[in-house]
Amino acid sequence: MVNKIKILVGYHKPALLLKDPNGIFQPIHLGRKCATESSKDGNITKEDWDWLNTNTIGDDSGENISDRNREYCELTGLYWAYKNYEKLGDPELFGFMHYRRHFIFSSSYILDKKPDFCNLVRTDSLNENYETEIGLDFLSEFPENSPIYVCSNTLKETPYDYHCKMSFIKREMYDKSLDILRTKYPEIILYLNKYLNGHTHYWSNMFVCRKQIFFELCEWLFPKLDSVYQKLNFSDCSIAQKRFIGYLAENLFGVFWMLKKAEGEKIVSKPISFVENTDLKKTVSIENFDTSEYKECVPIVYSVDKNYVKYLAVSMLSVVEHANRQKKYAFIILEEGLNSSDKKKLLNIVKDFKFAEIKFVDVKPYIVSLKKSFYKG
Repeated sequence: MVNKIKILVGYHKPALLLKDPNGIFQPIHLGRKCATESSKDGNITKEDWDWLNTNTIGDDSGENISDRNREYCELTGLYWAYKNYEKLGDPELFGFMHYRRHFIFSSSYILDKKPDFCNLVRTDSLNENYETEIGLDFLSEFPENSPIYVCSNTLKETPYDYHCKMSFIKREMYDKSLDILRTKYPEIILYLNKYLNGHTHYWSNMFVCRKQIFFELCEWLFPKLDSVYQKLNFSDCSIAQKRFIGYLAENLFGVFWMLKKAEGEKIVSKPISFVENTDLKKTVSIENFDTSEYKECVPIVYSVDKNYVKYLAVSMLSVVEHANRQKKYAFIILEEGLNSSDKKKLLNIVKDFKFAEIKFVDVKPYIVSLKKSFYKG
């Protein structure tokens, strides 16, 4: 038995951390080098940036491709681990999970739950016993000769057809990429076609395996992804469509696991727990506002969702236009579901008024907690 195992857990925004008494999980900030650029979740705030720098390592040190994160998604973290493995303690076993997607090693956890078509089990939030309930403590006694753990399942639809119908994948880009792979790497054509036209799907680019297998994966995978990346034009892609290399990698992961299986490796599929709410609870008080230049601070609290943004904007504009400029106006907005565009509109209202400042508080974590307390009661 060995305990030298490290599981990289990818983060791109603040979220609840897994309990880790055995030092197995290493949170990593994916795309730190391009974190100030707009992503699928909007723009990062200074508060979020500070949290990520405090609680995670970055994928931007040593040899890295952190600046490709908008196209490569979580693979920038895997590349960092591949090229900077000693910084993880040179573990004998290695794996990757996402901040809200975790392997379920406990069979009892899914007895009364039905995984969806991606082999995901929906979980409300992280409770006190979550890690034990899904069996993550199994990792602390992971055997050295353990099989390779992945997430897969069988669908009627082929992987090729599934990816073609996804709204955020451009069909012409997908077909061009496959042509590039077949031309430059003819030795994989048999298994590539077998995977694309088969019915087994591999999801989320997640795995746990021996160090040797991880290095074989990276040495096999990244040159192929780079060959495609260099020949694609992402300039006319939406933010979602830019993430294409990450989706293409799911196909190549499937091919690689098929090759390993043909070589005699044991591949075991495990379902994934998808945590619906991983948001951190935030508190905001007058102390969070800079009031040093003002005689008095006036806190103004709003509660709003995206349906009432325009009404909130009118109210805030009225306040700042008729305000006493000797006072600080602290707008505290309790919100649920506001996107980056909504927040930007509200921030623009006060940007020319030095005496006014906005803090947003996502109330969803509190609502989830209240619901759980209510139903328990």
